[in-house]
Amino acid sequence: MSEPAKPINLLEWEEAVNKGLEEGSPCVLASADKDGCPDIAFKGSMMIFDGDHIAWWERALAEQIAQVADNPNIVMLYRNGERRLNLRFYGKAEFHKEGPMRDAIRAKVIPQEAARTPNGEGFAVAVRVDRVRANANTVQERPGA
Repeated sequence: MSEPAKPINLLEWEEAVNKGLEEGSPCVLASADKDGCPDIAFKGSMMIFDGDHIAWWERALAEQIAQVADNPNIVMLYRNGERRLNLRFYGKAEFHKEGPMRDAIRAKVIPQEAARTPNGEGFAVAVRVDRVRANANTVQERPGA
């Protein structure tokens, strides 16, 4: 039987997740449109932004981001075999096309990804995480979410 879930504090995984691309374990974003049609995509800029949020820099502007606009409920998968770490982060995405949150996320994008948009093309997406699963167990959860 698993232990009760702790409150949300994503910082315990910040180092691992934020090095995902560098370590060959980029994060995978899963979404579904308003009709439930799913999609997945690698997000090399995915990061633990703070204790409550994951974030990424959206530069692809492909069909998946339209899905997220229609249905902001997403899950992000992080898996690193060497670290023996499998995590799923569930939450609701919010776009930041201007303002201080956009700027703060852009400032934390890893250099390898930031170089792909040297003039800041794209926008920031932040996800307030309400639940984290490690393997089959819910290990963190936001009360009332």
